[in-house]
Amino acid sequence: MAGWNNLSGGTATATYSLETSAPFAGANSLKVILSQAGANAWDAQTLGPTLELSAGQDYTLEFMAKAAVAGTKARFVIQNNEFLSRDFELTEAWADYSWTFTAAEASPQLKMHHFDPGTAWFDNLVIEGETAANTPVTLSILPGERQQTMLGFGGALTWYSSSCLLYTSPSPRDG
Repeated sequence: MAGWNNLSGGTATATYSLETSAPFAGANSLKVILSQAGANAWDAQTLGPTLELSAGQDYTLEFMAKAAVAGTKARFVIQNNEFLSRDFELTEAWADYSWTFTAAEASPQLKMHHFDPGTAWFDNLVIEGETAANTPVTLSILPGERQQTMLGFGGALTWYSSSCLLYTSPSPRDG
């Protein structure tokens, strides 16, 4: 839970712990016991880290969860200035949940709102998508350029160079 904070405010009463007896995977899962719901959905929440996203890009949040009583709800929120949320109804057995969303801003915080009294467990939370730092890389092979140095490919690539897709770069690397 490094980088995560659990809060109870208003009239909400919640207990947060790392459950080690029956996690979905790994050594533990987050166990949330909400004894008293608050007046607001965010009165009992788990605050995650700030995410590095690219506004306008699609991402998928996936997690495993279960509840002591089927139908217990949890809300996931992606927010800094803009507010994106999705409610999930949990089952009594571990189940896989996912939410595909379009990022509205670059550095939102991930939050879980706990507003249904009861016990719930969360594990294996992953957010996948492409950020500006992970943009595809284009490899430029310029066989017409004299004195080009081919680093890391060896001679095998030159044997099949006629089969490679050629790309002309405005600033080729000189060798």
